[in-house]
Amino acid sequence: MWLHIDPSGGPPIYIQIREQIKRAVATGLFKPGDQLPSVRDLAVQLTVNPNTVSRAYLELERDGVIKTVRGVGTFVSEKEIKIEYAERVKLVKSALGKALVEAYHLGFTEAELRELFEETLKEWEW
Repeated sequence: MWLHIDPSGGPPIYIQIREQIKRAVATGLFKPGDQLPSVRDLAVQLTVNPNTVSRAYLELERDGVIKTVRGVGTFVSEKEIKIEYAERVKLVKSALGKALVEAYHLGFTEAELRELFEETLKEWEW
């Protein structure tokens, strides 16, 4: 399965689900219009409470990543940018800053980071 959760610790399960779905959409595993498993089906597959999946789906819908059509299903939304450019830059810089702190403490050099960044970009479908 494309989604793996770690119930033993770390982030809450609904956050793990939310973030992995966001990543699957960002990397092209799911395309706009693709149908996601129902809350119940995904809960059974992951052996978690349906409320946990529902919470992840609600947050994804709030963020515009997915859209639920009552009686039909849950689908990946068309990419729609609702946040101003300056705010998006601020959010990405913050995330990159956190990654750089981790990389520093893991002993990466600037050259290694640049190579890793380029490598990672190539793995994503834009």
